[in-house]
Amino acid sequence: MNSDEESTGEWYPYEAGETIDTLGPESGLILRDEEYGDPDEPEDADVRLTLEQGRADNPGFFLTANLYGGWMYHVARRSTEAEGIALYDAVQPELERLAGMLPLEDDRDIPGKARLLQEAVADFELRFA
Repeated sequence: MNSDEESTGEWYPYEAGETIDTLGPESGLILRDEEYGDPDEPEDADVRLTLEQGRADNPGFFLTANLYGGWMYHVARRSTEAEGIALYDAVQPELERLAGMLPLEDDRDIPGKARLLQEAVADFELRFA
């Protein structure tokens, strides 16, 4: 996908939902875990978004946003489940926008697109700290 075409991706359960109630990236219990892309070709997904509940030694609710290809790995912590869910819902459309900015091999200006994406990622990380 790129910013010049309509978004054709959608959110779908990561690993067909098999990760729910398992340990997540922050060693908490996964509550929600989705990828964004084409569900018929999950190996080509652009983003993974995970919400997990921390443990007694690391309390809170953790949101992990991974823009594949090494573009971003962002973790945000919230105190309550309601705050975690609200953050999860708020970042989904922003991650879709970032996925639409990913440079493609046939783009004419890959360095320019990469620079714009890096700026957008930095903005995302500040807004959703």
